[in-house]
Amino acid sequence: MTTISYPPVQTTNPDNVEHRKQLAIKANSLNQGKFNCTLEVTLAVNAISTTITDSRIGISSLIIMMPVTSHAAQDISSGTLYIPEATMLNGSCIIQHQSNAFTDRNFRIGIIG
Repeated sequence: MTTISYPPVQTTNPDNVEHRKQLAIKANSLNQGKFNCTLEVTLAVNAISTTITDSRIGISSLIIMMPVTSHAAQDISSGTLYIPEATMLNGSCIIQHQSNAFTDRNFRIGIIG
């Protein structure tokens, strides 16, 4: 799993002007959708589920899955790809899917909440 990361703003900064500038840059980035909520995931081969472990996942998170390969898109269109609510935990969730031998069922995942 790979994450795309945007640097955080430090909580404190002795230079108040520089700190306000950093906060403004971060606020503008957030307005453009640039926040740390994505993850790259490849579904497990010859298995019916894949566990995602990430500290940003919570029991009420929204997980959005975007296929980035044709085999991943086939999983979406099959209607068998889903995340059971009971598997949503603080720090992990389980994706249910079809079992097959494709090694390139790659998704970009968005985690919100």
